[in-house]
Amino acid sequence: MAKQNSIGNATGSLTVDPGAAGDSSLQFSISGTPEFVIGVYDTDDSFRISQGNTPAVNDCLIVESTGVQRRPLNPLFAAFRETTLSNVTGSNNTYNISMDGESYDIGGHYSGVTFVAPVTGIYLVVGNIQLQELTTTHQGSFFALLTSNRNFRGNTYNTTINKPAGTMRLVGSCLVDMDAGDNLRSNIRTFGAGTNTVDVYGEATNYYTSISGYLMC
Repeated sequence: MAKQNSIGNATGSLTVDPGAAGDSSLQFSISGTPEFVIGVYDTDDSFRISQGNTPAVNDCLIVESTGVQRRPLNPLFAAFRETTLSNVTGSNNTYNISMDGESYDIGGHYSGVTFVAPVTGIYLVVGNIQLQELTTTHQGSFFALLTSNRNFRGNTYNTTINKPAGTMRLVGSCLVDMDAGDNLRSNIRTFGAGTNTVDVYGEATNYYTSISGYLMC
């Protein structure tokens, strides 16, 4: 590929065409080191921005031939409880929920309890929790998603609205602003009993307790 410092084109357009079957791409390098390549991947006619010098390797952006866009390297995680955590709350204590299973962790930024934002941006976060062994003694429960910048309260129950016994599902979702290095975690607090008797339910096949997040922009 010839190196060009400037392009003079009276028509105002530039066409990159190999003239035969094969990828059609434009390389961007610094001091001889390939940084990014953009172009059309001949195998499926998708447009790609990739790290390095080869389309379809370390893709940052993929625009399918249908126009659908994908960002394979964007931070994303989805974790869940496979097993039940017994007697973790109930006496007004706050419990940070740990997950023992993962569906996704692109970039490896989730540790089982805490997600650490790799870059500054806006993240979509969704969490849910199933509590077991609630009794009529318990007066309320609060589910929260916590970040370094601020906390977000999920749905709650309290004794003035209902007084469940047995099982309760709590959920929460939000868009959170996170700086690079900020932490995200979820916790639960149940009160009304003198001891911790409430379980956080987990199951390997159905995700009753989980947390997930994705960098939106």
